[in-house]
Formats: sequence, structure tokens, C-alpha cells
Amino acid sequence: MINHIYINSSGRKVVHIVNSPEEYFKLRNSETNRRNLKRARQGDGNSKRALIQFNYNARVAEGEPLAGCCAAASTCAGDIDCYDAEEREAIVARILPLAEKLQLLELSRSVNGLHWVRRRQQGQTILENQVAFAMETGTEVDTNAHDLQRVMFTTTADPEDLLYFNKAIFIEIMSEEESREEYRVMKEREEKGLENVPEGAKKSNKHFSPSPNPSPVGRGDRGLSPLTPSPEERGGVSPSPNPSPVGRGTGNSEMGQQPAEVSPTGGDLEGATVSPTGGDLEGATGGDLEGAPSFKGIPYSSIISEYWLQTGGEPQEGERNVKLHKLAVNLRAICDNKRDLLMQIMPRLGLSEQELRSIVDSACKEEPKGISKRMQEVLKGVQWREESGVTDSDADDAEGQNDLGSRLNVRMLPLGLKESLIGVPEGMRMPVICAVMPIAAAYADQVEVKYCDGNMQRLGLMSIIKGEQASGKSVCKLAVDVWKRQFDEEDALARKREEEWKERKKARKANEKAPDDPKVLIRTVPVTVSCSTLLRRFKNSDGHCLYSFCEELDTLRKTNGAGSWSSKYDIYRLSFDNGEWGQDYNSDQAESGVVNVAYNWTMLGTDGAMRKCFKQDNIENGLSSRVLVSEMPDSSFSKMPKFGRRSEDDEARIQDAVTRLRSATGFIDTPRLRKAIEQWVEEKRIEAAKDIDRVKDTYRKRAAVIGFRCGVVYYILAGNHETKCCLEFAQLMAEYALQQQIKAFGEALRNEYVDASDECQRYGKNHSVFDQLPPTFSMNDLRALKNGKCGESGLRSIVFRWRSDGWIEKIDTKHWKKSSPEASRTPSSPVAT
Repeated sequence: MINHIYINSSGRKVVHIVNSPEEYFKLRNSETNRRNLKRARQGDGNSKRALIQFNYNARVAEGEPLAGCCAAASTCAGDIDCYDAEEREAIVARILPLAEKLQLLELSRSVNGLHWVRRRQQGQTILENQVAFAMETGTEVDTNAHDLQRVMFTTTADPEDLLYFNKAIFIEIMSEEESREEYRVMKEREEKGLENVPEGAKKSNKHFSPSPNPSPVGRGDRGLSPLTPSPEERGGVSPSPNPSPVGRGTGNSEMGQQPAEVSPTGGDLEGATVSPTGGDLEGATGGDLEGAPSFKGIPYSSIISEYWLQTGGEPQEGERNVKLHKLAVNLRAICDNKRDLLMQIMPRLGLSEQELRSIVDSACKEEPKGISKRMQEVLKGVQWREESGVTDSDADDAEGQNDLGSRLNVRMLPLGLKESLIGVPEGMRMPVICAVMPIAAAYADQVEVKYCDGNMQRLGLMSIIKGEQASGKSVCKLAVDVWKRQFDEEDALARKREEEWKERKKARKANEKAPDDPKVLIRTVPVTVSCSTLLRRFKNSDGHCLYSFCEELDTLRKTNGAGSWSSKYDIYRLSFDNGEWGQDYNSDQAESGVVNVAYNWTMLGTDGAMRKCFKQDNIENGLSSRVLVSEMPDSSFSKMPKFGRRSEDDEARIQDAVTRLRSATGFIDTPRLRKAIEQWVEEKRIEAAKDIDRVKDTYRKRAAVIGFRCGVVYYILAGNHETKCCLEFAQLMAEYALQQQIKAFGEALRNEYVDASDECQRYGKNHSVFDQLPPTFSMNDLRALKNGKCGESGLRSIVFRWRSDGWIEKIDTKHWKKSSPEASRTPSSPVAT
């Protein structure tokens, strides 16, 4: 049987029994589930947990909670982890020919592996059935996935996801009395150790590999089997008025064309976010629901969600019991140490009721001594989200899902960055992050990091936020102003000392010695500062990073003549790598010397101003690849955006973030971050090589550096933890920097490389020049794809690079062949874990 798990109005996971293929496929094929699946397969853990959930092991009455059920279904389920697509295909090819022997009811893809459902052998536990399945198919057993309440995060009903289906799955062959007796027998076998399974399968390993003896089978026919639903029956549009039935199962109803997406009661269906009774819910993972158990009006589900966010995410296998115990210890103070309440609100994460009860009993042995500091921070975090209006669905509701900015997960940002986005409309969040990143890096100016190439770096960052007039760029200024406060307060005292020195110098008598230069440290300088004054500031900086903020990029352009602007270009380029710069004059009135340049800045401006600063004749000098560009959302004919306000506590947390950055000193080692960025930049190298895209190849290198440095800032603000969120943030910033640089400067730089207008087109992976070539090709084939617009030396250079990378082999003087099918694919770049 199939139990759809949803959240009722009391915030508990309850069961809706699915009785028909139509309803089952519609639930799986909802737009929400498709969207969450796409993101889950890109590594988004939150999206995985938001997938629609089904249970196949328990027998529960309609509307009753899944937890505490005491009746077993005649079906059981298991999952198989697959490490790559080839392994998954091989496993599927072994299982499908054995479907009848295995009494298989369903086989489907999970996020990264496979799920199966079969008829359970009565008198045996779920684990015994799982081990038997593994023995017959030569697959692994997840020894922690045999609980009666186990749920499956489920994918779509598309042919590539739902590989096998028998509608007999809806038939429960046992009576209620038999189901309860079966549960008793199963529990007795588990508790008395009577299960007939190898010792290693009894939770000693997460994955236990039995000695397989599968029947020798080939890959077989991978088309739709008679028991597999047709595309029309999976929720698509039928090309004919009488589509084929699902299959031969034991059910007695035939299926016709699917209706529009509706719930079991006729309401609109939106995957796991809609109750079968029509009530709006927040998803299968719980949410802030009216009537849910709460502390001071805050649902415990929200508190637990925030707790996981602040402690590195939900626990994985091997750390689950320890982390659940810590959670219970922190929760007990706001639950009056009530064990029953904790049992109601605590997440199971695959544990049985008995195991969870043991954890709760241990946590409640001592009376709490007050709310812990960790729980106080969690409650503050929940309150911040409520006041700022930031929710889990921000990215889902964002316009333009292809925009990288919509992937910015505000809830996962660390101290300081998260508060910077309070009251900021969704489309403006990435520009604000880009605006504050240089000043955040300037505060961490005593830090050294090792980059992927082994060289040591400082955190030099420069950003330009561009947008048309009245596009809302002031939202970036407001955020930067809060970050600048400590600089401004210290600089005010330093400037006062400098002014007093200047007054004393003016007031001295002709034969009186001039007072000594106080050599004050001033960290914030205007972008219109002269080169001599800037040199003096560098000399007095004692190795600290200077910072400039400019509201109008056009001001910089107008106040700097050609010579001065050229000098500033040199300074900006050198500041990215903390290089040496200086000048030497004979006059005592002019500043002379050589310094290491540490200078970050943020500038706001229009597209026109930026085009005037970065003209075609100087686009290739290297500054464009060192700048983090961000574009404000198009405000043409749009409604006035609504802004919120930061509270004093929010601004205080930003100051705490500044203090944390300033206190960071010395070498910081980030091996996981280096690996993540190295994977990203290699992926972009392959893309650029296949597309013969020199612009992408140029900009990918420093975009990776920018993303890496942003990741280091995140790392420091997150308390020096290389979390998965930190790695994802760094890769997101690298990708965003690359796309924005190509968009802003790509055409001008490309015109420096080639004259052909069609070379301005950016190809995707599936339309790259390399992939369009036949398996065996000649120079004429390549020349034809380039439309004769690439010179002979350029073509030879392309072929040489492909050959050096092992993509092609030379057949004779005029022909080459692709080395392997893998050479025509761009490998994925998973986040390092």
C-alpha cells in the first residue's frame, strides 16, 4: 500500500492513503516536486527534504499519525545507493528480469540512487526482506532504513524516474488483525535477535554488502515494460483518446487519460505542500503551522529547523544519535523537561520510537539550568526570519529562476551577511552581497590563505554595482554604511589629529621647526584621492587594507584625467594581488616611495559610466577580470519596490561580524574550499575549450579567485567552518562573477580577439564546437564550423590544445579522431564534502 505523508494542522506527520495510479502519479509529477528534485540533484539538501514523501511499510488509518503505528503493511521498501549512472544502469538491468521472482511492485530512481517496493514475506522483518532482496540482486543493504515509519523522498513518475510499476501495489492483502499480529511478530524478532540475517547487517555498517548470487542477466530491454505506466498515464497529455493501461497487476480498474492536476478532494495539487483535504501546508518536513506545538508562539518545527542551520545541517549517518541528543538537551529547557513533548517534536531521522525514546530519556535525566546560549541564538535566528520576511520559499518565488541570484540561500548565510539582506527585495540581494564583500574582506586584512595553485594570497576584492538611474542602488549604500561604521569612527579621530597637525604647521613662525607628521592611519579614502595622497596613506597603513566607496562611478571618471586614470588602473590591478607600486620625485612637496598595495573598493554607477571607464582600447589590460560586477534588476515599468528596516540588534550583529573579521589573523587553511574551487575552474576550462571561447577562458581564472576569496570571508564569519554551504557560496560567487564579467565586458574583449561578429555568440555545452564535430574529422570540418572566420594559426592552436588534453588522436596528416565518448562530455563538478 502507499501512504502519502503530509503535515496536518497540528504540525504532525499524518497519512493519506493513495488508492489509484492517477492520484499517485499526479502527486509525484507536481511542479513543486519537479522543482525540488531538480535542485536536489544539484546538491541542495533542503530541496531533497522538501520532496514529496511516501511510506510503504506501515498500515495506518486515513488521517492518523505515522509515528507510533502498530500495524505492518504487506509491502516493504528499500533504497540502493548508486555512485554513478553506469552503476545504476547495471543494477536496474539485474533487477528488472527478476521482477516477478522478487514480487517487485515498484522500482524508481531516487535523488542519487534507486528505491524499490516489493511484497513482504510475512513472518519476516523488513530488514530480513531487504537482505533477501540484496542477496538475489547483488546490491547493498542500508541497515538503517528498515523502520516501519521509514519514508522515501520520492522523485517524479516520468519514465526516466519511475522504471517499473505494478498497480497491485495499491492492494493490501492482509486484514487489519493480521497486520497488527504481523507487527507483533516483527517486533519480537527484532528485540530477541531472531532475524535471519548476517551479523554485519545488524546496524554494524550503514551499507552492508551480502555475498551476492544474482542470476546472470544482461541489460535487457530498457523500454516501458507491460507493468510500467506510459508517459500519458504519468501525468502527461495522451496522444490518443484511449491510452494503454498501467499494467497487468491485481487491480481491477483501467486507467484513461489523466485529468488536470487535482488533489484527492478535487482541489489544486501542489505536491507535498498541499494536504489531501485541501489545506495549505508548508511541506513534508514541517513548518510554522497554526496550532502546532510552540514556545512563546514560535513553532518547535521552526526552532528545530533553525537549530540545524546554525549547527551545520541535519546530521548524517554516524553522527545522528549524538546530534539528536544535543538537540534534545537544548530543547528540554523550552519544553519544561517534558519527555512526551520532546517525543512529539523531535525529528526521527530514521530512528525507531524505542531508539528515540532512549535518547530523550538520557537528555532529560537532569533538570535544565536555564536556556542555553545556543538555544538563545536559535530563538534570535527564528525571530530575525519572521521580522525580515525571509522564508524557505524565497528562491521558489523569485522571478527569473535562471538568474543565479535566485540561488542565493539567505537562511544559510553567516553572521553579518544574513543581516545585510534584511529588508532587501529578493532581486537586489546579490548586488548587496557584492557591495559589502570588498569591505568585509578589507576588515580581514591580516589573513593569508593558500589558493588552489599553491600561492599565498590576501583578500583583495573590488566590486562595481551597475544599474540605470533610480534602479535602487542606494540599497547597497545603506548596507555598506553599516559596515563602514568602525572605519568611520576610527578615521574621524585620525583625521582630526591630521587637521590639528596641519593647523600647527601653518601657524608656526618662519624660523620655527615644523611639527612632526603624526603619520595617522586612515583606512577609508575617497576614490578621487590623488596618487600622492594615496601613496602616503599606504605608507602609514602599517600593512592594513584601505577602502573606498563611491556612489557615482561617473564622478571617478570625470575627476581623473587620462594620465591619472591610467595610474589608478595600475593601482587597482596591483591591489588584487597585493603587488608593489610607487613613485619617485625630486620635489619634497610630492610623495615618493614604494609600497605593497592593499586597496579594496565598492562603486555604484550606470551602464554608461562603466562603458566609459572600460573602453574597447583598454578592456584587455586586466582590470575587468579582477572586478566583481553585479547588475541591479531591471526596474523598467515595474512597481515601486518595498524595503524593510534593520533593527538595532541586526546592526549590532553586523558589528559583531566586523569584529570577527578584524580578529582573524595569520594563515587560514581551507583545503575543502580549494578543492571545490579547483573543480569549478576545471569544469569551466573544459567548457571554454570545447566552445573555443577565449573570453570564458580568460574570465574563468580570476572569477575563481573572486569566488574563493568570498568563500574565505564566509568561512571566517561562520566561525571558521568549511561547511557545505560555505563551498556552495564560493562556487555560486565564482559563477556569478564569471557570468557578470562576460555580460559586461565579454563582447568588447571578444572583439579584441576576433573580428567575426558570430563569435560573439556564447554556445552551451550541448552545442559546443567540439561536440558538433563528427567522431573522425578533418581541418576542413573544423574550419566549416568556424565559418572560415578563424585564421589557420588559430585552428592549429585549437587542435594542438585538444590533442594535448587527450581529447583527440591524430590519424594522418589531415584527419583526427575523438579519443573516447567521454571526451565529448563536460564532467560534473560536485561540491567537495
